[in-house]
Amino acid sequence: MLFRLISTALHALFRLIFTLEYFGEENVPATGAVIVAGNHPSYLDPLLISLPLERRVFFMAWDKLFSIPLLGTLLRQAGAFPVRLGSKDPNAYQMALSVLEDGRVLGIFPEAGRTSEGPMNPLKTGTARLAIESGAQIVPVTITGAYDAWPSSRVMPWPRKITVKYHIPIVLDPADIAARGADKDFHEDVMRDVRDAIERRLIPSLTADARKRRVFEGPASPVRIYELYPLLATIFGIALGGPAWILVALAIGHFAYLAADIWWIPQGRLAKAIRELVTPFLVLAYGPVLAATVDLKVTEWWTLAAIGAGAGLSFNWSNQYKAERYVRGAMLAYLVAFVIAVGQPHPFGPHLAFASFTFVYAIFWRPLFWHITALVMSAYCGVVLWVPGIALTRTATWYLALSCAVAVYIRIVKFSAHDGRII
Repeated sequence: MLFRLISTALHALFRLIFTLEYFGEENVPATGAVIVAGNHPSYLDPLLISLPLERRVFFMAWDKLFSIPLLGTLLRQAGAFPVRLGSKDPNAYQMALSVLEDGRVLGIFPEAGRTSEGPMNPLKTGTARLAIESGAQIVPVTITGAYDAWPSSRVMPWPRKITVKYHIPIVLDPADIAARGADKDFHEDVMRDVRDAIERRLIPSLTADARKRRVFEGPASPVRIYELYPLLATIFGIALGGPAWILVALAIGHFAYLAADIWWIPQGRLAKAIRELVTPFLVLAYGPVLAATVDLKVTEWWTLAAIGAGAGLSFNWSNQYKAERYVRGAMLAYLVAFVIAVGQPHPFGPHLAFASFTFVYAIFWRPLFWHITALVMSAYCGVVLWVPGIALTRTATWYLALSCAVAVYIRIVKFSAHDGRII
């Protein structure tokens, strides 16, 4: 009971922090002896491969992990037992064999240690010998994203997207076992099959991660299309008689930051992330100024910021490219809402434009948790339509139509992922 409670709580927590996704859980047999063998990029791995499974997984894990506060307790609750690395540990082997002989699930990392740079280390043959002696099936498991979340060089994990894929079981032929069970070449052949299954998914993921790191470490992007939105908002506000000194100050401050990022700020993941966030938050700050300019009384600005941040984070953990497209479209819908307000003012116009665009975007692109995002945004639109009453329903349709038009535009026009050029 305690194990199931802890497992459920951790599964929910990991889904939140790491946008954790699982594939192929049905490939783990419901009964009988099974070896779940995965790559080992992080300390999280024993928990990652056991959380979605109905069957309890018993782990052979590095003995020093059990001395780490909290982690050691969690590992024991998850069914882990210690193994000495760097030398043969007959006690651990016998414990693993007894788990399989009892018809249970054994979790094991054939590298016998965490990976140092992402690709798998050479695999030990203990997994093959356990399968031969017990008759267990081997389910290879590929864990991607965990190395980026918690590499061996970092003390604590960072929020990164993690996926876990359970592959089709490897079932050893009884005839091969009888004829070659003691043959070391046979053991190597079995481990080669395990490695091939894991790396079919792992290698493309590592390649994509390496490409992403090169982008993060590369030079800053030039000024991108959507980073001109604050300048356009300044021109629009001044043309309608808005407070010129505030609008100009916002635009100058924005371009001063962009110049600093391009020519002075050292580049990396953090610098790139800040660059992505500065323009959206500045555009949000334009809202009160533009609302005053067009004589629109907008309420609940912080609610608008909160729903935008929530949707943006969800999209970003799912897919960075989709998140960037979402940010560009949301900013455009938000700013054009003030243009509509010149002739069709609505106290919740920017809210409607922003939330309904998010709803349509989620339906179009279907990132992770899209159905939850769509449900929340549709409910939010329903509330802000109901609050001012039926009299403003016709006015509200302008903002709803705007969001659909922007969503179609973002759907049709392709943006490059990092430099913002229209292609």
